[in-house]
Amino acid sequence: MKSNHLLSSQDISRIDILLSTYQGAEYLEALLDSLVAQSYPHWRLIIRDDGSSDQTRVLIERFVQQHPKQALWLDSESGRLGCCASFATLLSAADAPYLMFCDQDDIWLPEKIALTLDAMHVAELNTPTTPLLVHTDLKVVNRDLQIIASSFWAYAKLNPDHAELHQLLVQNVITGNTLMINQATKQLALPIPEAAIMHDWWLALIGAAFGKIIAVKQPTILYRQHSHNAIGAKTFKLQKLLQKLLQLNAHRFLLATQRQASAFGRQFESLLDQEIHGMIFAYSNLGHYNFIKKLALIFTYKFYANSLSQNLSNIVSFLLMK
Repeated sequence: MKSNHLLSSQDISRIDILLSTYQGAEYLEALLDSLVAQSYPHWRLIIRDDGSSDQTRVLIERFVQQHPKQALWLDSESGRLGCCASFATLLSAADAPYLMFCDQDDIWLPEKIALTLDAMHVAELNTPTTPLLVHTDLKVVNRDLQIIASSFWAYAKLNPDHAELHQLLVQNVITGNTLMINQATKQLALPIPEAAIMHDWWLALIGAAFGKIIAVKQPTILYRQHSHNAIGAKTFKLQKLLQKLLQLNAHRFLLATQRQASAFGRQFESLLDQEIHGMIFAYSNLGHYNFIKKLALIFTYKFYANSLSQNLSNIVSFLLMK
């Protein structure tokens, strides 16, 4: 049954869906089928392969041939870039009013685009030129699509309402494969610097600092967990956000978040007000202060993660940081 959307039959808002693939042949066809099955039809898939040696490129070529008006395969002569840089390349190529991000091993539920676009349109009623970012909950499933958890947010103990800048400096609560952004967000986001941990985290910082972040508390994706996930639900559940990907311990990971914050402060120095710039500077330079000053800054700016245990771990790491 279709939900009661705000979208009318005359609404043809164009959407570019960005998909970076790498060794994704096992699950890619199921993802592509779920895109074709979307209730909202006005989308284009922009694909970049990041150097696959399995059958991924064969599957992409077949899809592009079958759907020439809805698929664009970017030249990937640049070779292996890694996830963040590959998505940044896709973002540069996208020109639709709205942009979404796609992972190669998930399943999009049929109303995903429509639900997300509804929320975007509602947000635009009052702020049509503001950078906007919409994200949704997910259902966590195993490799055979059996439900592990009906809410990723609950499963991972993430609070989507903890998306203010001082919180996002420390921990990202926004899952990239659920994102929709508008062109105003894209224009601010590029170029994404090397210090950005992931493209979705960088976009979240943009939304928090300059625009608005909207959380749709309804799952729109079957978030498949398997042994080859770059970032999976278990990573969040064990409070080792991105550590598996970056092979960092807690101390080194916090340093990565500080480098990202510092890059953000430098890139947007002329746009940030003095108070926000001071907060970003404080977070970026926590290691330079004495014990008392570190504690004072952490509690003054509320540099908190989502859970008590992670906050305690972060505070200890910050205090030991030199």
